[in-house]
Amino acid sequence: MVLNKLFLDYNHFKGPGFRNIEEVLKSVLWRVTELSLTHCFLYDPEVVVLANGIKENFFLEILNLSHNAIQSLGILSLAEALSSSSKLISLDLSHNQISVRVLLE
Repeated sequence: MVLNKLFLDYNHFKGPGFRNIEEVLKSVLWRVTELSLTHCFLYDPEVVVLANGIKENFFLEILNLSHNAIQSLGILSLAEALSSSSKLISLDLSHNQISVRVLLE
């Protein structure tokens, strides 16, 4: 089974259901290479869950998290998760609530 591209744009993910995305990312059966979650009302708690899945995903090449409400905790969690991902070639975090100060730390 291969699920190369997963586009879940314009969905409002909250609560335990969001953990399903984490499990798909962790699974070697799905091999997600592209994930798009634009306009999904994602805040830091959801991005922390997402980062946990990304840590164990060695296939992800494109990640689009634009137009959400990601702030410092979410960015730091993503940065940690992505430091172990060698495949990522594109990351879109535009139109979030990211502070330049956090990026410089």
